[in-house]
Amino acid sequence: MPTLSQNIPGPLFSIVTVTLNCAEAASQTAKNVLNQSFHDYQYLIKDGGSIDGTVDQLKSLGVNEIISEADLGIYEAMNRAVELCRGEFICFLNAGDLFIDNQVLEKVASFIKTHPDHSFFCGDLLTMERHPLHDRGKCGEGRTILFPESYTRRQLFTESVCQQTWFVKRELYRNHPLDTSLSLNADHEFFIHWLTQKPDCYRHFPEVVVRYAAGGASERQRQTLRQQRKSLMERYFTLNERTIFTLWLRARQIHRLLKYVWSKTR
Repeated sequence: MPTLSQNIPGPLFSIVTVTLNCAEAASQTAKNVLNQSFHDYQYLIKDGGSIDGTVDQLKSLGVNEIISEADLGIYEAMNRAVELCRGEFICFLNAGDLFIDNQVLEKVASFIKTHPDHSFFCGDLLTMERHPLHDRGKCGEGRTILFPESYTRRQLFTESVCQQTWFVKRELYRNHPLDTSLSLNADHEFFIHWLTQKPDCYRHFPEVVVRYAAGGASERQRQTLRQQRKSLMERYFTLNERTIFTLWLRARQIHRLLKYVWSKTR
C-alpha cells in the first residue's frame, strides 16, 4: 500500500466515501461533494470490489480517485484510505449521506482557520434514522441533533457519536487507527480515545453539516453493537463510572418516555 510523504503539500480536506455495491447511494453522495463551493479538497473513493457498476458510475460523474480492492470491512477500508489521504483534515462521508448544503466545506474551512489550535472538529447532524418515540421527525423530514461544546466523561459514556460530522486531522487517524476488532464501534472508540487522551483537541462547529441517511450496519446488528459497546466501555471507564452512568442513562430514558406520553395525553 503506497503511503504519502509528509513533505508533499496537500489540500485542506480529504473527503472519503467507502463503497460496496451501492451505486445509487454513492452517486448521490458524490454529486453532493462535487457540488461544494469550496474546492480545496481531495475526494477519495475506497471501494471494496463492487460488482454492481458503482465504480463506473462514479467515474462517469468525474470522480477520479477510486481505489477498488477487497478489504475486511468498513473500518479496515477507512484505515487504508487514510494512507492515501493528502488533506490536512479527513471527513468520512458514507454512501447515501450528504453535506447539508453546498457551502459546508467553505464554512468549516473558515471555522478551522479561526481555531488553529484544534484538531478534532465536530458539526451538528440532521438524521433520518428512526427514533422509538419521534420516528423520523416532523413530517418525516428528519431530526436535528446538536452535539456538546465539550464532553464530560459521563457524556462520553452515554452520548452517541456520528463520524460523518467530523473533520479530523490526518495525523490523529495515523497515530491511532480505527480498531478493526470493533466491527461496529471503532468510530466510537476513536472518539473516546482522543477526547480522554487529548480533550483540548475537540472543537464543536455549531451548524448542521450532514444529512445522515441511516440504515447502516450498526442498525441491523443491534446485539453485536451492544456487546462491543460493553467491551469498549470496560476499556475506558471504571466499574463505578459504568454503574453510575448507566443508572443516569436509564433515568433519563424513563424521563423522556414519561414526557412523551404526557405530551400525547394533554
